[in-house]
Amino acid sequence: ISAQGGPYIPVNISDYDNVAYADLFNEEFVENFRYLFDLQNVVQQLPFMSPIDGPRVTSGFGYRRDPYSSSMAMHSGVDLAGKLNSYVYATAPGKVIFAGRKGAYGNAIDIKNEMGFIVRYAHLKKISVNKGHQIKRGDIIGVQGSTGRSTGDHLHYEVRINNKPVNPMKFLSQANNIRYYHAVR
Repeated sequence: ISAQGGPYIPVNISDYDNVAYADLFNEEFVENFRYLFDLQNVVQQLPFMSPIDGPRVTSGFGYRRDPYSSSMAMHSGVDLAGKLNSYVYATAPGKVIFAGRKGAYGNAIDIKNEMGFIVRYAHLKKISVNKGHQIKRGDIIGVQGSTGRSTGDHLHYEVRINNKPVNPMKFLSQANNIRYYHAVR
């Protein structure tokens, strides 16, 4: 048994163009829906949230005067300060590819997502994940600290694409525009 219904709308010859248009509209709708679905999947992979609550930027991305030598040097991330012992949250899903001591970074975590982005969290007081862990956006991964080459308690936050650092503020500045950002925590 099949069920059908709806109003009766008789078709005349002049309506064939409208039917063809309706089919075209339906195909366009389906294509746009697929595009939006793909876009949503991309957005879910990007680091669109703050790694700490209420961060204050203490040093930006790019060339700056080095705090130790006073000469100009490249800063490959941003330094964010939260309250003492602030939790550090994963800003994007992915797999932990490094968790441990990393030279001047001190205690650090690198998380790589499906798109190949690597997000680095450094100078951590505590690391709460291990290499190989699958991480979701919003997971607590550590505690802000001052390990490695650091002048005080903060988080060094870095985003890398094709192993080249990009300005993380490009992502952080858009965090409030992403609808699900507030629902994560």
